Amino acid sequence: MYQFLHPLFGEYHIRLQGEGVLPFLHRQSAAGMLFWRIRREAEETPEDENDVYTLRTSLSCAEGLLTSAKEAGLSAEVLRARGLPFLLARYRKRPGLLVGMLAGLFLLFFGELFVWKVTVNGNTLLTDREIIEALEDYGIGVGSYIPGIPVLRAQNDFLLTYRDISSIAINVKGTHIQVEVLERTHAPEIDPNDGLCNLVASEDGIVISVDVAAGTALVKPGDVVTKGQILVSSYTVDGRGIYRLHHAQGSVKAQVYADCSFVIPLERTVKHYTGKVEKKTTLTLLGKDLDLFRTEASPYACFDTEVEEVPFFLFGIAETPILRTTVSYLEYEPEVIAISPEQAQREAEDAFRAWLERQTDEVLETESRLTYDQIQNAYILNAEVVLCREIGIDSPITPEEAPPETLTPPGT
Repeated sequence: MYQFLHPLFGEYHIRLQGEGVLPFLHRQSAAGMLFWRIRREAEETPEDENDVYTLRTSLSCAEGLLTSAKEAGLSAEVLRARGLPFLLARYRKRPGLLVGMLAGLFLLFFGELFVWKVTVNGNTLLTDREIIEALEDYGIGVGSYIPGIPVLRAQNDFLLTYRDISSIAINVKGTHIQVEVLERTHAPEIDPNDGLCNLVASEDGIVISVDVAAGTALVKPGDVVTKGQILVSSYTVDGRGIYRLHHAQGSVKAQVYADCSFVIPLERTVKHYTGKVEKKTTLTLLGKDLDLFRTEASPYACFDTEVEEVPFFLFGIAETPILRTTVSYLEYEPEVIAISPEQAQREAEDAFRAWLERQTDEVLETESRLTYDQIQNAYILNAEVVLCREIGIDSPITPEEAPPETLTPPGT
C-alpha cells in the first residue's frame, strides 16, 4: 500500500554498488528501513563481488539509507527524486504557476458545493427550457448552492403553478440535478351539447362523395357548397314523422381550389468563403459569464457564425463547472450572379413539384403559368391546384334548434 503512496509524497531512486550489497540491505530491512523494487544490474558478475543494485526508498528513509551505505563502504548514488514535494520545490521560483494550480484545485473541490448541470426527463407538454427557467425562480439552477436548495418547497410551488404536471421529483446527485416530471392525464371534456353536432363545410367546394354514418345528408355529389353550410344534419326522421337527434358522422369530400406562387429572381447573391476564421471564447462558471476572454465583435464585414458549447474538462477527463462557448466567424465574399430565364423556369417548376409532393390531399388538377416581373427582375410561377379534400367538420347544435326544412319523412 505504501509503495503506491510514496510516489505522491516523495521517493528516491538509488543505485548501490560494492561488495556485500545484499547483506547490507538485509540489515537495513531488519532495522526498519523501508525500500522496495530492488533490481540487480550487473548480472554478469558473481554475487557479492562489486554488485550493482537499484532500489526505491521513501523520502523519510533516504537520508538514513545513504548514510549507512557510506559507512558500510558502498557507493550510493541518487538516480532520481520524484513526488509532489519535489514538484513544488521545482516551481518554487514560479509562484504564479503554483498559485494557479492550487487555485484550480481549490475551485474544483469548492465547485462540488454548487450545481453544474440540470436535466429534465418525462416532459412533453413543457420544454426543458421552460421547466429549468421555472425552477430558477425557486432558486434551483446552474450555480445554486446545493446545501441551500429548497427541494420540497420548489416541488410544491411548481405543482401549484403548473396544473399540467401531476408530480415532480428534484433529485440532487452530486453536482447534477435530475428533474423527473409526470404529466397529468386529463379526462375527456364533456360536450355541453350532449354530442349533438352537424357536419358543416370547412371551406367552399364542389361535393365529390358523401358517406353518412349517422344523421341525414343534405348534399349530394355535384353540389356546390360554401363555407359553413350544413352537409350532414344531426336530425333523422322516420316514416311516422318522428325526428331524432344524433351526433352527425360521416365523410364529405369535395373539390377545393388552392393557389400558390413561386418567385425566382434572375440575380442572386452567392457566398465565397475565404477560409479566414475568427474565434471568440466565453467561459461560464456556475451560470455566471466570465468576461476575461470576451473580445469585440468580428472584424469581418461579411461572415457566418457557428456557436459551440462544450463543458470544460480538466486534463481531458475531469469535468468542471465551466462551460466554454466558442463563436466562430467565417468570412466570405458576396458575389451577385445572374441566371438565365431557362434556369429560373426550371427552378420554379422544381419548387412547384416539391410543393405538390408535400400535399397530403389528392391532387386532381393543376394549372400553372410563368410570367416575368420587370420590377422584381424575377420570374413568377402562379399555379391553381384542384384538390380532393375532406371538408366536413363538427358544428355543435342545441336541441332547441328546428330541423332543416328540406328534411321530410320518407314517402312524402
